Amino acid sequence: MAESEDYATAQGFVAAGPGISLMPLIGLGNRHSGVVVRKVRCPEPVRVSTRQYGRPPFPSPRCTG
Repeated sequence: MAESEDYATAQGFVAAGPGISLMPLIGLGNRHSGVVVRKVRCPEPVRVSTRQYGRPPFPSPRCTG
């Protein structure tokens, strides 16, 4: 198993031998000639982004009136 956070490197690993990789379409901008692309279906993957905000444990002196 090999891991890479670089799309081009990941594609190189796949092109070099039997392997697969899952990556977003943005990672296929410069597709390696030795890579075959297939869309994942049933179910289609979804990227979820969330943010969480919390109150500070004590009020900030600049925020009090």
